[in-house]
Amino acid sequence: MRPKDLDAVRDLPLFAGLEEEHLEGLTKGAFLQRLPRDTLLFEEGDAADCLHVLVRGSAMLSGRNESSQETVIEIMMSGDCFVLAAPFRDLASREPPLARSVMSLLARQFRGMVRQVKDLKLCNTTQRLAGFILAHAKPETDGTSFELPISKRVLASRLGMSPEHLSRAFAKLSAHDLRVEGSTIQVGSIERLRRCCRQDAV
Repeated sequence: MRPKDLDAVRDLPLFAGLEEEHLEGLTKGAFLQRLPRDTLLFEEGDAADCLHVLVRGSAMLSGRNESSQETVIEIMMSGDCFVLAAPFRDLASREPPLARSVMSLLARQFRGMVRQVKDLKLCNTTQRLAGFILAHAKPETDGTSFELPISKRVLASRLGMSPEHLSRAFAKLSAHDLRVEGSTIQVGSIERLRRCCRQDAV
C-alpha cells in the first residue's frame, strides 16, 4: 500500500493501537480502491480471500430468495470491515491490539444486528425510522442535521418497509419536530424523537 493510502486507514478504529511496523506489515499486500456507485464486491458463497475495510462511503449487505426478491440486511459505514478472511484471523490471534479491535468491531456489529431484530419484531415503521435517525444524528443536540448516508429506497428496505410506508413514517415524524428536505434530515428535538421510538439500551 502506498504511503499516502496508508494515511487513510491509519486512524480507523480497526487499526487503533497498532504499532507502525505491525500496521505496515498488515497492509503490505493491501490496496485502496475507489469504486463507482452500485459496484458488486462479492456474492453469497464466494470464498473469503480478503478483508474489506470501508474507508469512506457506505456498502450494502443484501440477500435474495429463490424468487430474486432482495432485502437489505445491513448498511456498512466508514470504519466498518467485513469478510474476515482466514489469513487475517490468524494474524489477529498473534497481535493482541488487533484482536481487541476486531472483537470490539464485531461486538458493535452484533449489537446492531440484535437491535435490528428487536426493531423488526417489536416496533412499528415510524418507531424504526425514528431509531435509525437517532443513531445517525450526531451530535445528539436539538437542531442537528445530517445527510442520509443511503438512498430512501435502500433505507426502506433496511428498515423492513416499502418506500410508501417510509414516506408515511417521515410524515408522521414531522409532528415530532422532524424536518426532511431531500436527503437532509433536521432533528428539532432529540428528546421528542427518542420518546417516539421508545429507544432502550441493548
